Order: sequence, then C-alpha cells, then structure tokens
Amino acid sequence: MLHDLAWDRDFLQQLLDGADTLTSYVEHAASQLGAGDLLIINERLQYEQRSQIRAAIWTLDEKLGSYS
Repeated sequence: MLHDLAWDRDFLQQLLDGADTLTSYVEHAASQLGAGDLLIINERLQYEQRSQIRAAIWTLDEKLGSYS
C-alpha cells in the first residue's frame, strides 16, 4: 500500500467537489463518471498533496484516463 486513506471530512468534501477535476460529484454522476472513478481521482489528488510527487492513473477506461 502506498499510503493510508482516511475517509474523513476533508476527503469527503474533496470528493463532493470533484477532486481536482473542476466538476462536482453531482455533475460527474450525471455525465456517467462513477463514484468509484471519482474516488480514484480523489485518492490520487490526496497522495500528490502529501508526497509532492505527480502521480498518474493507469487505466484502460477512456473516461477515467482523461483525468490522469
């Protein structure tokens, strides 16, 4: 495991805000980006904030990959 994931208030607020995608969770849900994908994006964002290392998301999913 690269790091621990805390489902605290900050994590959930970032999730609702859409992580660093500039689109809210509700807007993503309406455009078919699932909560699981947004959780991956949000976890990557928190990892980058803690480590100061740019991280990519490896995926074959085109929609999720567009946020990598």
